[in-house]
Amino acid sequence: MNKKVLILICTLFAFITVNTIGAYSYWDSMTDRQSEIAPIGEWRIIGTDFTQAAIDLQTYITNYVSIYPSLDFIYNQLGNSSGQSYTIPNISINNVVWDISGFGTKPPAKSMGFVQIVDRTGGYPILPVAPTTPESDYFLVNDVRNTNTDNDYSIRMNYGSEMVTDQPITGLTQVSFYASRGTQASNELLILVNRTLEVKVSVDKVSWTTIGTITPSTPSGSSYSFTKFVLDVPANLLGNDLYVTFHFNGEGAGGGSSKTYSRVVIDELNFITS
Repeated sequence: MNKKVLILICTLFAFITVNTIGAYSYWDSMTDRQSEIAPIGEWRIIGTDFTQAAIDLQTYITNYVSIYPSLDFIYNQLGNSSGQSYTIPNISINNVVWDISGFGTKPPAKSMGFVQIVDRTGGYPILPVAPTTPESDYFLVNDVRNTNTDNDYSIRMNYGSEMVTDQPITGLTQVSFYASRGTQASNELLILVNRTLEVKVSVDKVSWTTIGTITPSTPSGSSYSFTKFVLDVPANLLGNDLYVTFHFNGEGAGGGSSKTYSRVVIDELNFITS
């Protein structure tokens, strides 16, 4: 009988340090990547204690942003983020540990990828105004609600970003989740567009097999029915312990005066195992 390892998106318990990342062939020519190493501490979310988690993250970034400038680009999306990158490893979501990376892009649509918590109960804005110094509320946002689940909490991947399981999932057979493009904020200068979300698996974190390349649906309002995706592990990889990558190509589009980027909201993510 299959068992589900349910990743409760509303519960995070994390130890965060910034680490070095290697290059991936699927990034386009816009992104020249330079990695940095920076321990930034611990990010805790226990139950609905999202406010304290954001305060913790803000505190650690404040401590290290003068040493590792790429962290500032999480807040200052108009800064010179081109070629910068970072990785925040060991973010535990219901006993599944992720390494999260963000990547900076060149003009005309500068952006630095990162992750925020969607808390639909707190009255937070869709897109907080970027502060001049780190603020905890920048990591708490509102966004479109999935009427299939009616969850209050989700994870949002902003711009060019990636989530990789730190350890392999034993006996993985399927990955399922709901996804939607984020909502356009009224204070947003750049246009949100549809960009792809790639899901990949690997036995060694070196050679990756794509099990799905999807384009999340466009919101029809503040709440609507997200599309559900159920992705199968290829037959030749069944029976292996597999790492999983979520890679969002949401970075700014290049060329001429084009000023576009994207965000994706991921809801009710499940790993199905044998």
